[in-house]
Amino acid sequence: QGYGIAGVVVNKSDNNVETISDEENGWLRFTTNTANGCYIDIQQEEFPKNLIVEFDVRASETGVGGGIIARGEKATFNWLVNINENKTISVGSGKVIGKVKADKWTNVQLILNFRKHIITAYCDGNLIGENIAMALSTDDVVERLRVGAFSGAGTIDFDNLLVYQGKTIK
Repeated sequence: QGYGIAGVVVNKSDNNVETISDEENGWLRFTTNTANGCYIDIQQEEFPKNLIVEFDVRASETGVGGGIIARGEKATFNWLVNINENKTISVGSGKVIGKVKADKWTNVQLILNFRKHIITAYCDGNLIGENIAMALSTDDVVERLRVGAFSGAGTIDFDNLLVYQGKTIK
């Protein structure tokens, strides 16, 4: 079972969220020129304790940072995936799992266990880490996943974003 996008929020200034497509594919592009960033929220009353998040990502040559954040009902933020301005992909409390390129999609798959506060991470089909601690071990109920560009200037693209309940990747 997947989750729909309940709302799209775009910060002011020159930032933008748009759907881009070519002859074969369509994807979400987040463009930011300010420190405010831009993002979409995937909302639920309460996310299940075991969740799978899969996506492909690429970023521009310039220094944009982004990723996916879990936001709790108490307004706590928990980095699930952080793509920093040097194109390094890290999960949870900082485990590096790969690099993002501008000219090639990087596939990321995460098995999230919100009860134990751990992540299992795959990058381009390879198991990179198990039992990776989430950035925050909080009992806060996750109410949304925030996907987007959060720092620097440039573009970051997300494609094939899947969010579904489970303990194993389909």
